[in-house]
Amino acid sequence: MILLERAKGIGNCADHKLFAPATAKRLDQLHGGGEPASIQSEATTQRKQRDAQVTSITDRRMAIQFAADAEWPFSVDANAG
Repeated sequence: MILLERAKGIGNCADHKLFAPATAKRLDQLHGGGEPASIQSEATTQRKQRDAQVTSITDRRMAIQFAADAEWPFSVDANAG
């Protein structure tokens, strides 16, 4: 409710673009900008990109771990600690 009241006061000026991008996007939505379907589609795309990046990071972490295990096997007492 507070955001809506604040948005009414600044929604028609260019200053609302100075806010964080998410806030600016939300203010645009409050003033009739953007279609809900396209906004949902964009959010879905961003979640898929995030999931792909997390998978990539996990795969690279496992590759590094396998390389370290090959170089310094855990079964050798000198490598412990």
